[in-house]
Amino acid sequence: MSEGETQLVQELRALAGAKEGDSFPVTHDGVTIRISYTGGSSSSLVLRTDYDASARDVTATAGYRGHAGLAAIRPMNVKLRPETDTHRRGKQSGMDVEFQTGDPAFDGSVYVDTATPTQVLVHVLEEGARRAVGDLFALDFTDIVIDDLLGDIRATLVSFPTRARPEPTGARAIDAFARLARAMPRIARVAGQHASHPLRGTNILLGVVAALTLVGAVLLYRTIAAHRCPNEMSTSEAVSCVGPGIPGILCGLVAATIAGLLASRFTRRYRGRSNSSSYGATFAWLVAVIVFSVTSLSVASVAAVFQGR
Repeated sequence: MSEGETQLVQELRALAGAKEGDSFPVTHDGVTIRISYTGGSSSSLVLRTDYDASARDVTATAGYRGHAGLAAIRPMNVKLRPETDTHRRGKQSGMDVEFQTGDPAFDGSVYVDTATPTQVLVHVLEEGARRAVGDLFALDFTDIVIDDLLGDIRATLVSFPTRARPEPTGARAIDAFARLARAMPRIARVAGQHASHPLRGTNILLGVVAALTLVGAVLLYRTIAAHRCPNEMSTSEAVSCVGPGIPGILCGLVAATIAGLLASRFTRRYRGRSNSSSYGATFAWLVAVIVFSVTSLSVASVAAVFQGR
């Protein structure tokens, strides 16, 4: 545990009145925040609170799908992350379409990924919420989800400073998170589920196929080359053993690159969502892996046959 990590966890325990333990609640300005800390090589800190527990009533002229007040499919699953160059390229290419609050500072630094409609998001991400999100990201939190699958507001920290900060940050994090919770509007539930991305099911299937073809290609090549790869090999025997695999890998890389580029162009038809680039990139990579595995095995097998003559 780094010095900065130790300092933050100790601060939070002190605020909760807990001498030890990795899970404990803190109440701040009427908001009960559940804190979970996981140590080790992949340490993380998670702040949680129930969305509806702190939500406030707001005045809205019309709700989603004609309901009075604010109403939306729940959970809204509004994912917020620091905006990266990848996000910007996705928007510039027209692949991704992201909700814009009209606040240039927020829109330029925070990426909003959700299927919740604009007429609801304008209330969820109002000025107080935007300031709280900005404060949490300034404290190195890397992921915020509003109304997640458990109906919680969640903020995650996975990158701790190596050294203790000159000023305490635990109280600032708790205050920002509580302000975010108090800024949330009360939203009635609308029956139904958010439509999943069109490539979601395809990517799951391709993931299974890619894993099977990659593992299968390796095992099949080992079987083909087994008779020419004794346990103790001379230099010439080693070349004979691995030789057919070299043109197979080279041809596989070329074919995979072409297939990946073509797959990327294909996914353009599914543009227009906040997560289109992510699904499109996954689709292209999986297609490339499948093509690489099949091409590499095919070329290596043919090369092994010709080499054995």
